[in-house]
Amino acid sequence: MTTSQETSFITEALTAEKISESTFAYFQERFKIKLHELVLTQFAALQKESGFSKADLARKVNKDPSQITRWFRATGNITADTISDLLLAMGAEAKLDIAQLNAQDGADDRLPDWLSAETPTAPTVPLKVIGSNIHNLNGSARSIGYISTKAKADNYEIKVAACG
Repeated sequence: MTTSQETSFITEALTAEKISESTFAYFQERFKIKLHELVLTQFAALQKESGFSKADLARKVNKDPSQITRWFRATGNITADTISDLLLAMGAEAKLDIAQLNAQDGADDRLPDWLSAETPTAPTVPLKVIGSNIHNLNGSARSIGYISTKAKADNYEIKVAACG
């Protein structure tokens, strides 16, 4: 049994007469991730350049530092207004650009081969799960989502995300 898609989300978006809810959900989450990465990248650069901290950012946006940590940890609980506020507090503003989808990019949004059942797996290491979250990307019964898990093995903390 294979877990990869027959048609990529990009191919469906370019060719389908009607785009499926799961494809909309995929691109909505993809967009949120890009915005989230934009904020994290700006923060990391500022932190490296000047030692700017989460506490500094929290003071500038009048929030508790734990809220900054929650926003930095996950894409689901951050709004466009919050992204604007965080960037402004870091002395920046988002620069947006539009890129046309290309059917050749379709391979980009399929599950990787190593997730298919036919692919041999690496030897397993015992893990102690220390936290797990289920993320539903569109709220419907037939939704796209992923599971993120934190675990410890041999003194390393591991974060795992699985799509489905």
